[in-house]
Amino acid sequence: MSSKSLQPDKPKRIPLELMVLGICVLSIFFLNNFSLTRETSLHSNATVNVPIVGEWQATDGHSSIVFRADRTIGVSSAGRSEPAASEPGAYTLGSNGTLRLALDNGKNYWATLLEAYPNRFDLIDAETGGVTAFERATP
Repeated sequence: MSSKSLQPDKPKRIPLELMVLGICVLSIFFLNNFSLTRETSLHSNATVNVPIVGEWQATDGHSSIVFRADRTIGVSSAGRSEPAASEPGAYTLGSNGTLRLALDNGKNYWATLLEAYPNRFDLIDAETGGVTAFERATP
């Protein structure tokens, strides 16, 4: 018998560079997967419960919006709204907190309602991208 056949085979070693590369690739995969899962859960279709009915004032004091229970709105450009002076329209509220306003004059706006800030939202003009902050008017 030869002496080679009696000696156990030495285990093959993985080069250190290949091992480090593998750990980096797996780490990136798991971190990206965690990030995507977290982002998906933060922006899921969970119902947002922010009551919208009532009067909301622009923080700059130039306009107000009255949201009615029948999904109609009145938008006034000069402080407190008056039914005769307000621009009519309608609104929709998605379960994920997306608020969309469609005025009868053809202008469209949208906002995202957040449960963390139930008395405030930023209204975005769909045409210009301009943003106006609104806060719930005190009764």
